[in-house]
Amino acid sequence: MGISALVPPVALVLGVVLTGPATSTVLAQSAGQYQKACDQGNLHACTSLGLAYAQGSGVPLDLARAVALFQKACDGGEPGGCNNLGASYARGSGVPVDLPRAAALYLKACEGGEARGCQNLALSYMHGPGVVPDTARAMTLFKKACDLGEFWSCNSLGWGYEHGSGVPQDVQRAAALYTKACEEKNAPGCYNLGLARQHGRGVPRDTALATTLLERACDGGEPRACAFLINKKQP
Repeated sequence: MGISALVPPVALVLGVVLTGPATSTVLAQSAGQYQKACDQGNLHACTSLGLAYAQGSGVPLDLARAVALFQKACDGGEPGGCNNLGASYARGSGVPVDLPRAAALYLKACEGGEARGCQNLALSYMHGPGVVPDTARAMTLFKKACDLGEFWSCNSLGWGYEHGSGVPQDVQRAAALYTKACEEKNAPGCYNLGLARQHGRGVPRDTALATTLLERACDGGEPRACAFLINKKQP
């Protein structure tokens, strides 16, 4: 598969992303503590407790309760709560689907410095639901999310620079963004960087390093990398 066959960023970032603790185990062990802290006015704890109810982790699954907690956090100015509330409206999880409202909540989260809110809003501008499609706006948001440490967005921004989609074409900058994503164990970033090394696009051609990067991507769960390696071995 050549670089020109890469899919758009919407397929590189897997759906809306929630804000909260890294694992459900954390939620299961801490739900009681989050409840106490939320009751005492800790809005980050309200967001985390809402995620516990949204996932049924350590507490019974209760989507309506999750939405109420996300709303409480967002109303208090906690951007993670706004992002998760937006995701609830995007998915119809505990509330009716309302894509314009989801986009507005992602914007509020992004303006508050929540990287995943920026990423989710960028995806909205790529897809078009809830907002007028605007690839240039999407790339601006992917950049903000990338700068805030959301490495899926670094990869998607790299795709934009590679193909001149929403930003001027700049294959060297694309490779640098893929490198940044890959260094943070982002499998699609390693895949795209591997292809760049395979074809000498934006970086010196190095087929041995390309194979290493594609293996890393495959091990990280990127099926296109696995398929590329299988095809590469075939006579």
